[in-house]
Amino acid sequence: TCCGVPSGSYGSVVFYAVPDFWFIELRGHEGGNCARQKTVDTLLGGTEKCLDSGPYTGAGYGFRSTKKREAQEGACSSTAETCTPKMPDVLFLGDGQKYNIVDMDYGLVEELAGFARNGSGAADIPEVFKPFEIAA
Repeated sequence: TCCGVPSGSYGSVVFYAVPDFWFIELRGHEGGNCARQKTVDTLLGGTEKCLDSGPYTGAGYGFRSTKKREAQEGACSSTAETCTPKMPDVLFLGDGQKYNIVDMDYGLVEELAGFARNGSGAADIPEVFKPFEIAA
């Protein structure tokens, strides 16, 4: 997920109110909206993180997983009126396999997140999730 602005920029972006058991990849973008990734970082065990190597025109996040933890949640620029936080659209497994969860039933998202939390790889995921796989 990414939220951006077509023109103008921000010196920093803040990801906040993240549950401390989530593990997320944080991205700052440049070049208008979410054109190019400028900064990539991760957050694990914290509730907020600031990317301050701007200028940024957008910010995004993605799921990451380890054997014990998973990620969710999003962010926008540090000024709340410029965009609205959005739900995640991709879930990453520890082996790098990605799943599009935009139109996935909430119950399936929860089930897939459970596999991510357990450190499961693509080979461990049931067939029902095949239509949601994102090709590498």
